[in-house]
Order: sequence, then structure tokens, then C-alpha cells
Amino acid sequence: MLWRLGGLKSSFEVDGFNFSRQHDTQWISFNDDVEIITFLENASDNFEPPYKTGHVSSGLLVELDKRTMGARVLKRWIRPDQKLSQLRGNMQNLPGGNVLLGWSDNAYITGHSADGELLAEGRFTSERFVTYRSYKFNFTGLPAEAKPVLRALAHGAERKKSSTAIYTSWKGATDIASWEYFCGGLENDARVIGKTACTGFETTFYTSGCECEEIFAKAVNKNGALLGTSHPSVMETLKHWKHDEEHDDGGGIEESVKSEL
Repeated sequence: MLWRLGGLKSSFEVDGFNFSRQHDTQWISFNDDVEIITFLENASDNFEPPYKTGHVSSGLLVELDKRTMGARVLKRWIRPDQKLSQLRGNMQNLPGGNVLLGWSDNAYITGHSADGELLAEGRFTSERFVTYRSYKFNFTGLPAEAKPVLRALAHGAERKKSSTAIYTSWKGATDIASWEYFCGGLENDARVIGKTACTGFETTFYTSGCECEEIFAKAVNKNGALLGTSHPSVMETLKHWKHDEEHDDGGGIEESVKSEL
């Protein structure tokens, strides 16, 4: 062990602060003389009775001066609801000096600027759930196994005056900018029906007519690159259309009347 911070055998003289039950120590910078660290200062535990070194949990930015063997707090981010995190928790350092603090308790999460301003606050609605740690990262989802899903349904009183509604989604994909739709079962024999912007988990596209037996879609990103292609989906038509078409004799009654006259 090179050194110990805090407790009864601290290598450093702690200047004006105390801490306990801390979590998630991270090194911000270090050299031969000074080390800068951050950690979540829980300040309490869940034993009965609880052990406390403070009235509220906080995130700490601490300087360790190895020349003088002194430790001091450079910044402190107080838990906004003024409560104690008696278990778990973390402190994530973000670009620009901002921090994300996972207080664990009821998955309570807060984001702060470098000067302490509260930027974001959230928690799960159910108190049954907690998190050990919370992080903020850019996430890109591109499912490796599942394909986009498509369903096409016909609408209208009759086929001649019909329209088609196409519903597309791809669970887990995050970078879809638009959907392109094709009539046909095979890509090399297909023709383009249309294109529309992705509007969320499920995108709806309408087109006039009902001429396609099968329809498939392609998911495209903002640069126009293909992300994935759905399986061809059989057009779902209305049952009464088939009945009407089977009984439509194209004016045969009128012709038979004329012939009798």
C-alpha cells in the first residue's frame, strides 16, 4: 500500500472534511506531487443504528498533496434532496467538468455543472427498484440478429378506391433516419413505393392503391447508408373485397335484360 486516505490510519491529514462508506473513487489526474480524485461520499450506512459522518451525501473532488501529505476538498456536489445514500452509488466525471451522480436510493440520479448547478434530476417511479451505479454515455443500437418488422394493411370500401397503411419498427435500433418502402418479394424485382422519416418506435406510411402482394422496407441512417431490410410482408386485404369481386359480373345483368328485350 502506498497511502491511505481517511479512517483512523490515514496517511493524509484531512483538512476540514470527513467522509465514510464512500464509493467509486476515480482518478482525475496525478503526478509525483499531487493527485486529484473524485468519489461519492455516502456519509452513512444502513446498519442499525446507522453510522453517520454527515447529514447528507455528496460528490467530492479532492486534492491529495503528497509533498505535505495534506488532503482538501476542491468541490462538493450536495445531494439535492438532502438525503443520505446508505448503500451503493457513484460519481461520473463528464466532459467540461460536469458530473453525473448516481445516489442509488430509488435510482435517484442527478446531473450537475462544474460549479454545482443542478442540470437534471430523475428517479424511477417505483420505490422497489434501485441502481448500483448510473452512467451517461452515447448509445448506438444496431440489432445483430433481429430484422426490421413490417405490416401492411389495406383500407377502403373497395379495392379501386383503397389505400395502404404500412407500419414499420425495429426494436433496439437507434440510428434510423428514414424508411424506404418497396413493392415485391425480391429486391431485384421490386419497385419503390415511397419514403418517409422515422417518427419513433413505430413509423406509419400511407400510399394510395393496393397493388402489391408483398411489401418490404429498408431502414436508412442520416447519411443514406442501409442499416437493415425487413422480410417481405404479405399485404393484408379486406375480406369483403374478395366477396364483392367474385359477385361483380361487370354489367352482365344489364346485358341479359337487353337481350331479352
